[in-house]
Amino acid sequence: MEQVHELQRLREERGMSAYELAKRADIGIAYVRRLERCMQDNPTIKVLWKLSEALDVDIIVLANIFK
Repeated sequence: MEQVHELQRLREERGMSAYELAKRADIGIAYVRRLERCMQDNPTIKVLWKLSEALDVDIIVLANIFK
């Protein structure tokens, strides 16, 4: 369950809703929610890159969450 809490924590620390993160990362809201709920694993490097840009964190941080 650590994935859920860490991705959601990063998002919430930035005052973003899941919808806003999805929009900024140009990925579907359902996909963001699945990632946060551990219903989706192994996001592609492209998705990790988009999320890292939207959250303004190093891609390595996200890669470590989903390893």
